[in-house]
Amino acid sequence: MIKPKKQIEMKYIIPTCVTLLRLIAAPIFYYVFLNGSCVIAFSIFIFAVLTDIADGKIARKLNATSTFGAFLDVIIDFVLIIMIFLAFFKKQWYGIFVFIPIAISFINFIIGSRLKKPIYDPLGKYMGAFVMTMIGITLLIPYVVVRKTLIYFLAIFFVINIISRTKYLRKQVRKT
Repeated sequence: MIKPKKQIEMKYIIPTCVTLLRLIAAPIFYYVFLNGSCVIAFSIFIFAVLTDIADGKIARKLNATSTFGAFLDVIIDFVLIIMIFLAFFKKQWYGIFVFIPIAISFINFIIGSRLKKPIYDPLGKYMGAFVMTMIGITLLIPYVVVRKTLIYFLAIFFVINIISRTKYLRKQVRKT
């Protein structure tokens, strides 16, 4: 039996809407963090993390995974992360240099995604998870020593991630 076009499209709309909730959460986090409390900002952050988990699970359950959806997910994660670190920067919790590994990791992802066959580098996924964990820890334990420690771990993880991604990129380029 052929399914009506509306049902087929709807299965893609639901996970996309869940993903877009993160986009809405980003400026709300920014405002609340700078004008409210860490508790409310942390709650918004947890909501965003839960939507990140849910959109993929919903897409897989509905058999609605797509390259567009996966790409949108990463773009919105990047927007969320940048908004959060802009708030941290404005409050002088982190310096401007924290944006370098985040931006380079994102650019690296974009370059890898533009290949005929996108690169699957497991460390790339872990880099995003590490940055999200870093945000959570920063909000839960807002002490300078914790933030400095997290910056060192970010730098180490970033170097390992770049080496790993470059290795996978070279391997992929040789195959084409």
